[in-house]
Amino acid sequence: MAMDITLTKENLSSNFKERFVTYCQDTKVDDAYMETQWQAWEKDPGLVVYRAGKDGATVGWIAFNRHTSTIETLLVEPGWAQKGMAARMLDDLIRK
Repeated sequence: MAMDITLTKENLSSNFKERFVTYCQDTKVDDAYMETQWQAWEKDPGLVVYRAGKDGATVGWIAFNRHTSTIETLLVEPGWAQKGMAARMLDDLIRK
């Protein structure tokens, strides 16, 4: 079964930050790291955020550093993780 998604470039958004904060809290990541990482992303001109969408809904985000070709983080919305969405998002990013 195909899961057609679309990756759309966007700026750092409040929705992405909310999901990043939730992820950090759920995984017991130190608050100082979380804030330091967010501040670094805000200052990094090489950071590109892709929002993954399916049928008008946001299913996740990829923070990608185009200068170092590094995926900084990949976040999948709850309910989509068990549907192979992370792998699909990576596949689509590679195709870009």
